[in-house]
Amino acid sequence: MLSFISKLQRKPEPVRKKIALFASASVTFLIVLFWLVGISTRDTETVAYNEEDIGPFQVLTEGIGSFIDDSAKAFGALKETFLIFSNQTASSSEEREPGAVSN
Repeated sequence: MLSFISKLQRKPEPVRKKIALFASASVTFLIVLFWLVGISTRDTETVAYNEEDIGPFQVLTEGIGSFIDDSAKAFGALKETFLIFSNQTASSSEEREPGAVSN
């Protein structure tokens, strides 16, 4: 992690600003995504349960299970976004420094 930070510090200021903008936008996107997933699951899963059929712990475990599934989907989308960004930054650094060796 420290080597990554030192590499960022050696980059020109406009590149660092772009990376900071992308990182903050990604975190914001992740927060909004979790918020929307929470809203969408709350609206779609309003099913009338008979109190004798299901207990509070079953409701809790089902809610946690659906949250974990939705979170996994959200993290998959975020991973794809980061991979696209890392591929773009790698290709742009290769264009600027054709003789440089990547670590």
